[in-house]
Amino acid sequence: MTHYFVKNYQNPMNDIKVNLGEEQPLCQYIMKAIQDIEVLNILPMYKTDDSVVAPFVHVLNWRWNPHPSSNEIQYRRRETGLKVKSKYIGRSRIGILEFDIYCGARDKNKMLETKVIKNKIYVPIADEQGRYLIDNVKYSEYQLVDKLLYPSGKNKYTLKSLLPIVISYEDATETSIDGYVVTSKVGMVKIFTTMEPILSCFMHVSSPLSYLNVFPLLQFCDRVLDDKDRYEYFQPIEGTEIYVKAYKKGIEKFEYVRSILVMAIAIVRQHHPANMRECIDPKWWIYELSYYENIIEHRGACHQMHVARMLDTISAQVLPIPVCDKRNMIGLLRYVLQTDFSGVDIYSFENKRLRRNEVVSTIVTADVSDKLKRIYKYGTLLRMKDMESILKFHPQIILNNMDNKLDGIVHVTDFANDLDFPQSLKYTKNGPNALGRHDKHRISFGHKQLHPSMIGIVDLLYSPKDVGQTGMISPWADLSGMNETDVNKYPNIKYDLFEFIQKEFPSGVIFNCKNIEEYNAILDKFVMMNYQNFNIEYKIPEELLEE
Repeated sequence: MTHYFVKNYQNPMNDIKVNLGEEQPLCQYIMKAIQDIEVLNILPMYKTDDSVVAPFVHVLNWRWNPHPSSNEIQYRRRETGLKVKSKYIGRSRIGILEFDIYCGARDKNKMLETKVIKNKIYVPIADEQGRYLIDNVKYSEYQLVDKLLYPSGKNKYTLKSLLPIVISYEDATETSIDGYVVTSKVGMVKIFTTMEPILSCFMHVSSPLSYLNVFPLLQFCDRVLDDKDRYEYFQPIEGTEIYVKAYKKGIEKFEYVRSILVMAIAIVRQHHPANMRECIDPKWWIYELSYYENIIEHRGACHQMHVARMLDTISAQVLPIPVCDKRNMIGLLRYVLQTDFSGVDIYSFENKRLRRNEVVSTIVTADVSDKLKRIYKYGTLLRMKDMESILKFHPQIILNNMDNKLDGIVHVTDFANDLDFPQSLKYTKNGPNALGRHDKHRISFGHKQLHPSMIGIVDLLYSPKDVGQTGMISPWADLSGMNETDVNKYPNIKYDLFEFIQKEFPSGVIFNCKNIEEYNAILDKFVMMNYQNFNIEYKIPEELLEE
């Protein structure tokens, strides 16, 4: 009887699966993380000198093998005389992701040199319970993360991305040439380590005021016209014929328009263009905003490349906002400027989500960021001999770092009994400084507590120093709310602004929409049509394939 019971008994907890919504296989997250290295291609888009040989990168020819043989995953090969010894990866559940990087950079003669760099990465494959088997050890853990916002101080927002995007506001007042006073806020964004005017991220666009949805309420002009009954004129630089023309009804009705007005005046005053031609010339702004003062070949796209890299593809994919607002970093910044987050409780269950495969892919994301940082050091002066070593990925980058970079996030479970489900349902919750610090950047008290809305969903075990919380997901919890995404949840001004402009400045273009939900649906449809209609496919030249 005992033998029969042991043989046939099954613990129902063994089959528990946490619903992660639309989470993808780990290999797809890794492909997206690697593809982000193509942000380097911004350099040739914004050259200030057409004679400069700018580097480029294209990742292509993806090959995924989920069932490799033992011979295919050898990673150490030693030859001694006529003897060849190979050491293989231990008992692991992994696949092989192979890809080619077609790149170009200058050679020693400053001419373009191209090359194909072949890469492969060993990718762990999760079982039905989401556990990875690496060297006979099972790794498993979920991560409880914020959907969009981290907690921040007064007049400040921190958005979740590759690097936390910190946006703060400062009060500012401007006066028109006729004495009309406008008071609003100037936005600042943290680009890596420095706070810079948020409008500097938009000045490389051909018409930044149109991109920010405030044209024709705000316009740059070089003279005062006979329309002061409807407009106010602001002169940022005394003695220079550059004006910001503001529609009175617009600045009186919308705080957002007033904010863009004072920011536009401030950035023109700060960088001091000599005339109207420079003020509206994207190339002039690209050159002016560069981080490098003396090296002409460096100047130009470096600022825009740094801004673009702040938002990685994986983070953009999961942000709970309309597709039209997360195509790139400046689209996200525009969304933040237009949205009111004051009523959002970031500690609540409804503003959290669970992830698993995405956590492991951050190992590759961090490596890509490090490679880009090394490339940024060279800029357009990057040579092929330096580029080749940078673009080579270590095959075991994930396997070697499961314990290191994810220490405290991915834990080990190697149990051989029916009570391993608590470890399988373990989770961590991180703050904006997940690795833990003891200075002003340390994890806030709120990240170490259990919000009332989480009762019955997770059980808090303890609050260590390196992460905000560690606990266990309740096996009977209803997690459907974590997978629900309302892209129109946060109050946004863009539809009201669009409706106002259509009324005050009638045009032939009419959108058949009655609210922001329908308006965003139309814009998202335009975005998806662009993705479908403009598909650029790169191919490696045959002579390089033969090599």
